[in-house]
Amino acid sequence: MATTTNLKSSDIIPQLDALAKSAASGEALMKSIVALLHEKLTRYNWVGFYMLEREGGDTLVLGPFKGTMTPPHPPSP
Repeated sequence: MATTTNLKSSDIIPQLDALAKSAASGEALMKSIVALLHEKLTRYNWVGFYMLEREGGDTLVLGPFKGTMTPPHPPSP
């Protein structure tokens, strides 16, 4: 069994494949991926998805994530 300090992509890809095959929806798949990566990649304090929302202009929207929220940055002048 690989530890989180020497985890290789070949160790986690079969688990990701299994999640993809069993997910009921895209949202469920993203949540499962986030949970797996957060558990296995412990040196990172945040794992998640951002999606590009095109309605009303291009906006990044936070999707499923695990970890500490960061404070929002004020808009650039």
